[in-house]
Amino acid sequence: MYHRLLILFSILGCLSADQRLSSTSISSMNGFSAQRKCELITIPMCKNLDYNQTVFPNLLGHTTQSEANPAISQFNPLIKVKCSEDIRLFLCTVYAPVCTVLEKPIQPCRELCLSAKNGCESLMKKFGFQWPDQLDCNKFPVTDLCVGKNSSESSSSKNPSYRSSSDVTFGVSTIANEVVLSPKKCPHVMHTTSGSHFSLPLLSGRLPECSLTCEADNQVPMMFDGRVRRILRIWTAAWSVACFVCSLFTLVTFLVDLSRFAYPVRPILYLAFCYLAISLVYMIGVVGEDGFACGTYGSTPTILVTQGGENVGCSALAVVHYFFFMSSCAWWLVLCLAWFLAANLKWGAESIAALSPYFHAMCWGVPAVLSVSVLVTNSVDGDVFTGICSVGNLNPSALVYFFFTPIVVSL
Repeated sequence: MYHRLLILFSILGCLSADQRLSSTSISSMNGFSAQRKCELITIPMCKNLDYNQTVFPNLLGHTTQSEANPAISQFNPLIKVKCSEDIRLFLCTVYAPVCTVLEKPIQPCRELCLSAKNGCESLMKKFGFQWPDQLDCNKFPVTDLCVGKNSSESSSSKNPSYRSSSDVTFGVSTIANEVVLSPKKCPHVMHTTSGSHFSLPLLSGRLPECSLTCEADNQVPMMFDGRVRRILRIWTAAWSVACFVCSLFTLVTFLVDLSRFAYPVRPILYLAFCYLAISLVYMIGVVGEDGFACGTYGSTPTILVTQGGENVGCSALAVVHYFFFMSSCAWWLVLCLAWFLAANLKWGAESIAALSPYFHAMCWGVPAVLSVSVLVTNSVDGDVFTGICSVGNLNPSALVYFFFTPIVVSL
């Protein structure tokens, strides 16, 4: 019966005139009094539902579909992993409410909200996000006309029902994809099949055979949108070019008359060479975009962050970056030591130069051993912001042992 009533409401709603919005929040939707016009749904996420017309302003105060679309698109990752069978319908009834002849948009039932929240909130928390306050389920009605689940059909049906909440048997819906909620399972679109060294660190542990997606443009808000990534790429490109130019200038200056630059200033030559190589790695990453840091490693076409030795180019960039960065730290330590010997202990240039073989053994040998260890332990992974691969982006332990510890020692 309620299905038929809402179909009738939708048909009659198409004949209604404009209605003004007197409030921009769900708690004040009673202020709708004038009539509004129905419009076809153009929001991609909300197409192909059991209703195809909506009305604006919506429950959150958005005045047009073009204004609401970016906001609802932030939830695309939840739709893709299917953390709840009701998340799509719930979001659409909030951002693109059903157009009816009633004076105010029909809100989703609290039951529908709880079903979506209970299915997806735990996944959001794993990535450090909270359920949005504007979607607080307590704001939605329990005993009023609202959009709810169709309890008369099987859980596989996605047909919404429109009824009074008092006629609904309350309860949390069955989750369409239970593996999302399990701490030992990975969402399907993030699951990898290329190797056991893929894993994703979370607060509750590590998800094996899992990696972050590389998608941007509001598809994965936890990894920033396309605009932010472009800014970071431009920022990286600018500083890498500046570093390359300065390092090359320093290197050429030394090589013009190398005999003039003995110890204690000789380590500056090797520092410049190291940073020349590092800046070149970042420039290659910017030009290559996501070709090194990302790839297809799962059963779906989703682009995921590279981990381990799956991509030879990624591993090569990571080793070059790590080796020369560690070497630069070592040469910085040698520079400080040489200046200390010359300034405080009054050592001559020849005396310091006598230690040169030991300096080279330490500054090139130790980074080489560490670089081999990084490859053996599969501690290489992609950086979606710079386009290169390096150490410890998705592995906190590797970041501490292979990155922070050598830096602290060298300082």
